[in-house]
Amino acid sequence: MNINLKLILCAVLISLSSFSLAVVDSDGDGIGDDIDTVMETDGKIVILSDTLWAAGDISLNSDVQIAYGVTLTIPAGTILEGNNNEVMVFGELLIKGVSQNTKIKQLRMSFGDFSSKVGYIQINDSIIELGSFFSGSGYGSFDITDSLLKEVRGFYIWYPQQDSSVVRNIFQDSSGMRILLQGTPLLIKNNVFITPTTNYAVEVLADYQSTLKMEFNSFLSTDRIAVGLAKGYSSANMTAINNYFGTTDESVIRNMILDANDDLEYASEIEYIPFLTEPHPDTPVQIDTDGDRIFDYLDAFPANALYSMDSDSDGIPNKWEVRYGLDPNDASDATSDQDNDGVAALDEFLAGTIPAGSLDIDGNGQYDALTDGLLLLRGMFLLSGDSLISDAVASDAVYKTSGEVASRIDMLGDLVDIDGNGTVDALTDGLVILRYLFNLRGDVLINDVIASDATVKTAEDVEAKIEALIPVM
Repeated sequence: MNINLKLILCAVLISLSSFSLAVVDSDGDGIGDDIDTVMETDGKIVILSDTLWAAGDISLNSDVQIAYGVTLTIPAGTILEGNNNEVMVFGELLIKGVSQNTKIKQLRMSFGDFSSKVGYIQINDSIIELGSFFSGSGYGSFDITDSLLKEVRGFYIWYPQQDSSVVRNIFQDSSGMRILLQGTPLLIKNNVFITPTTNYAVEVLADYQSTLKMEFNSFLSTDRIAVGLAKGYSSANMTAINNYFGTTDESVIRNMILDANDDLEYASEIEYIPFLTEPHPDTPVQIDTDGDRIFDYLDAFPANALYSMDSDSDGIPNKWEVRYGLDPNDASDATSDQDNDGVAALDEFLAGTIPAGSLDIDGNGQYDALTDGLLLLRGMFLLSGDSLISDAVASDAVYKTSGEVASRIDMLGDLVDIDGNGTVDALTDGLVILRYLFNLRGDVLINDVIASDATVKTAEDVEAKIEALIPVM
């Protein structure tokens, strides 16, 4: 063989070898992490080299450990279903988002127990739901910024090993923070605490060198402790000036603080004056994109004020009208009977009853498998952004953006539990709806897509239930 050809072949082989080494396959299933959508193995997934998981939908079906000196990055746009598995961090875990387009659900995050292997977790611009964040001890530090943490357990802040911060986040229906510090600074700033599941939002057990800095936060649940000390801990102390306590009534604020003024078994008093008389402008609760006086985190249509009002002054809020296939600019809809049950829409609303919903997801007045059916199925699979709406919105659609479509799907709620087993599932309810919209009927409609615990099982009953979601427009 010509020596130059040999050299070329060797160079190609070396290049291919280098490329293969660059592809990380953490769970050993033959699919690289950059495109793997199901992360699972019989035991723990051990991350031994810097790894970037795929942006998109990922289901985690095994516990994960990140080795010391190694970084696992979950990029912007990732929708990760943790399935209550744990990520134990000896190295670094980076969760990155843009406009909270990264969503992590039912993931337990923790540090390892070796003081010589200090972990680090960074969460930025993401939505964290369920699961837990530090339910026990472990060695590490963290930075959490611009994120929504909803129904998350834990927050046992056990002696961070390096400077840590919690800045501009919303904590909703989550555990309060229990904090122990020993000389390492912790910054808690511009956060919003809403209905913590514990009796406190922030509790200090120990702060030996007074390194906790906490300011410009909003504590919006006036019926429980905002800031407090742990009883019987001699090094428990806190300064909580320049925070907003959801009121300007100092007697109410005083009741939201637990310290030596309440019981001498608490080591010290908490200084809280001066306090803010309104939320600090940098706290996320102030965000109201559409100016409808409903903050974005509570607004089903954060970019469109139309749906937060009663535009036609018929006594029915726009959101309710949209949910049930009515026109929020047409006052005559209040007297209509869209589900033909003999009760007008306004009376249904006032009575709190539920009329038939609408499978017209994109709002163009038609029920189409390749638009409405596909959008609903993608929504059930928890797709979002462009992945939800790409090539599936009709050209004459009223609702075109991913946010509007997602809200339309969310508003259907349990109405799309077609087989009546109490769970909305893409592979049962979603598929049977899609088949129906493709005009399949009888046994071919229900074969292999009805859950084993279904209460609605026959083709006739399934057809009737779906037809109830297609009111006359």
